[in-house]
Formats: sequence, structure tokens, C-alpha cells
Amino acid sequence: MNLRRLRAVARKEALHVRRDPRSLALALGLPMLMLVMFGYFISLFALSAINETWVAVLSFVPFFTPYVMLARVAIGHVEWWEFSLAVVIMLATITVALFAAARIYSAGVLLYGQHVGLRQVLKAARVSR
Repeated sequence: MNLRRLRAVARKEALHVRRDPRSLALALGLPMLMLVMFGYFISLFALSAINETWVAVLSFVPFFTPYVMLARVAIGHVEWWEFSLAVVIMLATITVALFAAARIYSAGVLLYGQHVGLRQVLKAARVSR
């Protein structure tokens, strides 16, 4: 496939995504769904290897904490400080994500009605307070 044909296909797909918001929602939502499913599958594997180091490490990673830490708690191999640390990390991650989402949303409100790209939104998010 030559570069001209590849560019034409990429342009056609970009126009299709712009015309059909459901495609954009699917393109943005699918990676998040994959993270959730990946965390669930890791927790299933963690049940058979609950004392392994990788299970303990992944129980503190925010996307996997709700699944892997619950599996560790159900088996009963969790100290009180591990559970507390996981909760604190999750709360900090939620706070940072909410702050970033609020900044991007406020920048989107400021740029309403304009045709902008991701760069302009991120630049406006840095400026908006």
C-alpha cells in the first residue's frame, strides 16, 4: 500500500468519525473497557498465584486495584496498611482525573462553536482556571 492510498484511507476514516459520533464514542470507550476486562482477567489469574510479587504490585495499580485487591482480600492475604495504601492511591488517582477532566471541559466550553484540534484544547486547558 503506497503512502497516497494510506493517506486517503486515513482521511476518509477521520471524516467518518467526525460525521458519526457513535464511532468516536466507540473508539474512545473501547480502550477503557479493555482496561476493565484486563483487570478482571488478571484477578482471575491472581487467585491461583495470590502470593506472587506481581499480584501484590498490580493490586496497587489504579486500574487493577478494584479487582486484584478484592481477590487478595477475599483470600485473606492482605495487611491493613496494604489495603489503606490502595485506597489512598485510588482516591488520589480519582482526584487527579477529575481535575484534568474539569480543566479540559472548561477549555471545551471556552472553545465552543469553533473547529479546534486536540492541541488547541490542551492549550486552552492550561490557560483556563
